[in-house]
Amino acid sequence: MLSRVVTRDRVAQLGSLVALIIVWALISSAVEAFRVVQQRSGGNLLPGPVDVAPALAQLLGSGQFAGPLWESLTRTAIGFAVGFIAGLAIGIATAKMRWFSISSAPLLNLILFAPTLVIIYLMIVMLGVQILTIAVITGLVVGPNVAIYMRDVMRDFDGELVDMANSFQVPAWQRVRDMYLPYLVPPMLASARIGFSMSWKVVMLSEVFGFPGGLGFQIRSNYTIFNLTLLMAWLAVFVIALLLIEQFIRFTEHRVVKWQA
Repeated sequence: MLSRVVTRDRVAQLGSLVALIIVWALISSAVEAFRVVQQRSGGNLLPGPVDVAPALAQLLGSGQFAGPLWESLTRTAIGFAVGFIAGLAIGIATAKMRWFSISSAPLLNLILFAPTLVIIYLMIVMLGVQILTIAVITGLVVGPNVAIYMRDVMRDFDGELVDMANSFQVPAWQRVRDMYLPYLVPPMLASARIGFSMSWKVVMLSEVFGFPGGLGFQIRSNYTIFNLTLLMAWLAVFVIALLLIEQFIRFTEHRVVKWQA
C-alpha cells in the first residue's frame, strides 16, 4: 500500500515538472511571437526548453558545473548548520523559559520580517566577502523561522508526560531520550527540509549580489553579457540540485520516522 502511494506521489511530481516545462515553452513562444509582431530585433527574450537543453547538456557533460555547484553547496551547508542549530536552541529556550520568550520576541520578529536583500547587503558591507558572512546571513534568515516553528512545537508537548516524569523522578538524560527526542525528531526533520531550501536560495542571492564563485555568480556573469540561454542553463542546474537534495532529505525523513508511515 505504501509503495503504491510513493509511486503515485512520484508520478504526480514528475507530471508537475513536465507541466512546468510545457508552460515555460508556451511562454517563451508567446514572448517571441510578441517580439516579432512588434518588429523588435535581438535574441529571444526568454529562451525555451529547446534552446536551453543543449547548453545544459554541455554544462553537465563537460563537468563545468561541478566547481560552482560544490562551492554553493559548501556555503549552504555551513550557513544551514549555523541557522538550524541556533534556531533549534532559541526555539526550545523560548518555549521553556517565559522571560526569554518575552525578551526575544521583538528581535525575532524584526529579523523575521526584515527583507533578505537588505540583510545580504548589510552583512556584505559590514563583514566583507568571506564564509563568515554567509554563515551570518543564512543564520539570520533561517534561524528565526526554525526558532518560531520549534517554539510552537514544544508548546504543544503533552504536559502530563512532564508531570509523570517529575512524579517518578525520571533522570534528565532519560527524559531527553524517551520523551523529547521521539516527539521532536519529525518536526526537526521537517524544519530542516524547509531551512535547507531557504539556505540554498539565500546563498544563491548572496552570490548573485556580491559573492564570487558559485552558481549565483555564474548567473550574474551571464546576465551582465545578456547570455540568457546559458543563464537559464545555470538556473536549471540550481533547480535540479535543489530537487535532488530535497528528495534526499525526504527519503531520510521517511527512513528515520518509519512509525509515521
